[in-house]
Amino acid sequence: MATESYTQCRMERTKGSGKQIHTAFIPTSLAKVGRHLEIQMNPEVDESWETGWIVVERGGTMDRDAVDKQRGAQAAFARKLDSKKKR
Repeated sequence: MATESYTQCRMERTKGSGKQIHTAFIPTSLAKVGRHLEIQMNPEVDESWETGWIVVERGGTMDRDAVDKQRGAQAAFARKLDSKKKR
């Protein structure tokens, strides 16, 4: 069975008089420059979706296992930084 691939994308949206930028791995099938997306920014905390995001740049591609491994490493690093702030 083939594993779905994910492509790192930079997305932008206009909010008020400014621009917001977000970078994430999204399914490669959705990673088309110019595509409009809705993004669930923090699904662990909030089930809401943010609209108005547009893919403006594509980067590298990984399979699901590699993306999960990277997210785990980022979460561990964030916990380590957070524990140092509490000292």
